[in-house]
Amino acid sequence: MKRFKIYLFMTVIALPALFSSCGKDKSTADDNKIKTAKFTFTVTGAANGSVVSISASGNNTAGKTAIWKVNGQIRSGEDAIVLNAANFTGNTKTYVLEITEPLFKIGINLAGELAESGTPFKISYRAEVNGNTVKDEQSVTVDQTHGYLRMYTYNE
Repeated sequence: MKRFKIYLFMTVIALPALFSSCGKDKSTADDNKIKTAKFTFTVTGAANGSVVSISASGNNTAGKTAIWKVNGQIRSGEDAIVLNAANFTGNTKTYVLEITEPLFKIGINLAGELAESGTPFKISYRAEVNGNTVKDEQSVTVDQTHGYLRMYTYNE
């Protein structure tokens, strides 16, 4: 659990650095190369003792943060979408996040760890960017010996 907290802390610290600007002086709407993006997260078997942390954030060249759709519902005004184990312990086991406007960069962070008394669970992740599947991890088991930590950046 201590290791997971360190990973989570590193993730939270890394997100602002991911989206800070230190590149070109002039940017245009054409630099927003991500026209469509869809991310599907499924967690099955999460219960007490399950630690799940999923975050998604993005921005465009004008500095505007992403406007997200979560399971078809627009969530405007949120810089990032964050999901945790409680989101997956009810009836909803799958969340689909989509962008609603072109973006320059998207960051996705996923983490899963099992506390000492927890029951193993599975995480699946699929990323589709500009109509192409760029990542597809299905039914990765999280148990006492195997945690789950992934950090992805998409910028075209």
